[in-house]
Amino acid sequence: MSYNQYKGVIHKHLVKDDPCWENYEMVGTKVQDGKEVPNCVPKKEKDDEPIEKYDEKTYIKHANKAVNYIQQSKTMSGSGAKWQRLRDAKREIDLALEVLGKK
Repeated sequence: MSYNQYKGVIHKHLVKDDPCWENYEMVGTKVQDGKEVPNCVPKKEKDDEPIEKYDEKTYIKHANKAVNYIQQSKTMSGSGAKWQRLRDAKREIDLALEVLGKK
C-alpha cells in the first residue's frame, strides 16, 4: 500500500464525509440518472422529547363535569333526560381528551 492510499484510508476514518444537508441523514444509496447517489432523508424527531404540557386545570374541569353528568344521570327517572346527561358527559370527555391531545 502506497503512502497516498494509506493516507486516504486514514482520512476516511478520521473525517466524516457527510454528503447530506443539515438536518438530513444518509440512509443508504439510490440510483439517480444512472449514477449511485446518497439517499438523504430528513432526520426523525426523537421519541424521547417531552410532550407539550397540557392545560391541567382545563382537563380536570372537563373530567369533573363528565363525572357529575354521569352521577346525575343515575338519579334521573326520565329516559330522555338521562340520555341527555350521558351525551353531555361524552362531550366533556371528548373535550378533556382534546386538551390532552388524544383526539
